[in-house]
Amino acid sequence: MSDNNSLLANKVAIITGASRGIGRAIALELGRMGAYVIANYNSSYEAAQEVLEELKTTNAAGAEIIKADVGKSDEAQNLVNEVLNKHQRVDILINNAGIQKAVLVHKMTDADWHDVINTNLSSVFYMCRAVLPSMIAAKKGHIVNIGSASGFMGHKGAASYVSSKHALTGLTRVLAMETGDKGIQVNTVAPGVTETDMIASLTDVARERLLAGIAMKRVASPQEVADMVIFVLTKATYSTGNTFHISGGLIMQ
Repeated sequence: MSDNNSLLANKVAIITGASRGIGRAIALELGRMGAYVIANYNSSYEAAQEVLEELKTTNAAGAEIIKADVGKSDEAQNLVNEVLNKHQRVDILINNAGIQKAVLVHKMTDADWHDVINTNLSSVFYMCRAVLPSMIAAKKGHIVNIGSASGFMGHKGAASYVSSKHALTGLTRVLAMETGDKGIQVNTVAPGVTETDMIASLTDVARERLLAGIAMKRVASPQEVADMVIFVLTKATYSTGNTFHISGGLIMQ
């Protein structure tokens, strides 16, 4: 995708949950495309520092890491304020932060529910609310929300995760409707099963069961998801409110 480099050069981009997995891959790809990358993390400074060191070896216009629990309103706002104070703008927001807790509904605690909803859904609302005034003033901006094939399916033991991803699709559409005439694009990229920490602990039997439902019979790499994000940012110039699936045919089931 080297022909797209000039389109993202010097763009100021925030990626939430960028210390590992899909977020890390997106941050590094944006760096390769010449963006100024702000990699957000919450719990693992060491992992975030590794991402920062890798970003320094790319074509990134610059890079930094900022700790914040974006599932909390004040921390999300403070993160955006810090970036705006330093750079005066946010060109790209990638809402990637996400967690999953496998608990059946009748055994799920309030904490189980709210932890996932706050991280996967409320964080998107908080971050978008924080960046939109500056994007509206600039009459440009691009927001990509990382959804999931689970936002179009149902899974036992994943009520909070599935609910958060279903709701994220609706939030994306509303944001697109509210900002489409203001030069801002809002889209969702929805991965299927991806080789991240979320599936690292699966048994061979569980992994085979997952693969049985995927038409391409393999999981995605984080890099493949990052490539789709770059496509949305650079090629999907007349798209807003849409979902770009990258699930290997999983949602056909």
